[in-house]
Amino acid sequence: MVRNTRKNKKQNSKGFLATTILLISITMIYHAAITQNTIQQKTQETINTVKLHQETQENRYRLTQGFRDSVKQSMHKTEGQKPIVREQKACKQIEKWLNQLKKEKKYTKIKIRSGYVDKNTYQLQEALTRMINAFEPVRSKLKKQPRKTLKKLNSEPTLCVNYISIQEEEPKARIKHNNYLVEQATSIIDKEPTFKIQANTGKTKQNILIPGKTTIQTKENQ
Repeated sequence: MVRNTRKNKKQNSKGFLATTILLISITMIYHAAITQNTIQQKTQETINTVKLHQETQENRYRLTQGFRDSVKQSMHKTEGQKPIVREQKACKQIEKWLNQLKKEKKYTKIKIRSGYVDKNTYQLQEALTRMINAFEPVRSKLKKQPRKTLKKLNSEPTLCVNYISIQEEEPKARIKHNNYLVEQATSIIDKEPTFKIQANTGKTKQNILIPGKTTIQTKENQ
């Protein structure tokens, strides 16, 4: 009886030890699986973040260059013409470029606005933009029949004319307010006119600025 009892105890001990080892092994495998899944998840999140950042930068580059190239193409075609004509045709070329982008499936929504934009919030300062553009009727009287041409344009490229300056004798365009009298206001307000491209690719929304004082030169003069 004593031998059987000892034998049973040894068997029970071995059974308990085997069960303990098994439970420890299962626990280790479980935690290893969790750790592996966590690592994979974080790795995938990092990959997605990098990919999104890359797509955002590529999109920013494409739209910025597209804006510049549109102005360059127009400047080549209007060399030697009067500034008001060159500015209007540049805005029409920008509008044509935007319409082409809208046809692409990548861009579910895209538009361009021009005016005075807060560079931190990307918000167009509506009151300031309206006030500055109040000088437009005065500017119109100083140029030869601009309204006849402006009537053919919609509101966006019309406003575009106010913020892009192309001189007759220069192979470059400048992003600035194109009004002769507006300096009286901007010298007090100390703000720069800006083009703002709003793009929605379906995955992310972007605000891209073409800031004031930007200079766009034709290829021959770069």
